[in-house]
Parts: sequence; structure tokens; C-alpha cells
Amino acid sequence: MKAFFFSLLLTGAAALANAQSANVKTAMDGYARFGQGDIPGILATLGDNIVWVHAGNPAIVSFAGAFNGPAGVGQFFEKVGATIQVTVFNPTNFSENGNTVHNDVHIEGTVLATGKTFASDMAMTWTFDPAGKVTRWEAAGDMSTLEAACAK
Repeated sequence: MKAFFFSLLLTGAAALANAQSANVKTAMDGYARFGQGDIPGILATLGDNIVWVHAGNPAIVSFAGAFNGPAGVGQFFEKVGATIQVTVFNPTNFSENGNTVHNDVHIEGTVLATGKTFASDMAMTWTFDPAGKVTRWEAAGDMSTLEAACAK
């Protein structure tokens, strides 16, 4: 009986995952890949002309600003890894409007150079081309705690 119940749970979870559009699934998978450190997996979902924008003052936060092309996005992730240790990363509230997926993310972590902690709530937007490649990603929100944690 227990195996049957577990099988029903898996079937329900699979149906829920299949109910998501391809674009929402790509965004959700992107966060899962980030959590696993699979940056090549994220880069594989990007269009050649991707524009990747993260809120914040680039003079204070190394990974703030705009990054262009998959190589630029790779640099973004290198800077993230060299700058912060993420301790909480919770994406929620996924919604879709045409070729755009929106979601919220609560993130907490420690800035490696200062040892200071931060917590931010952000709104993230993914824009897709007709082939399902990400053409723009943007993270917006109050970066004051991150900027304060980066300040020496």
C-alpha cells in the first residue's frame, strides 16, 4: 500500500511539472541548476544575444550591471561565486505572460571578502524567443543589504 501511495504522489508531481509551460520549466530548471552549480546547463538555455541584468551598483557589487552574450553571463556567474556564498535561495510565485516569465526570489548569503551577511527580495524576469531560448534576464529589487555587506 505504501508503494502504491508513493507512486500516486510521483504521478501527481509529474503531472504538475508537465502542466508548466516550456518557458516556466526552463526558468525553474535554471534555478535548480544554479543550486547544483551547473552553470554550463544554464548557459545552454541562452540565446546568442542574451542580455543579463542584475540590480545594484557595479562599483560595489561585482556582479551588478549588464552582461552580454553567453560568455558575459558566464562572467556574471564567476563573479557571483567569487563574491558571495548563498545560504538561502527561494524562488516563488511563477507567472507567465506571453514570452515572459516573472517570479520572486528571496536570497540570503555571506559576502566572502567581508564576512557580512545580506538578505534580499528580488523580482526576476525571463524573456524567451520563439525557440525557447532566453534572450533577456533581469533581477530587480532593493540591493541595499547586499551593497552594505560588500562595503569594507
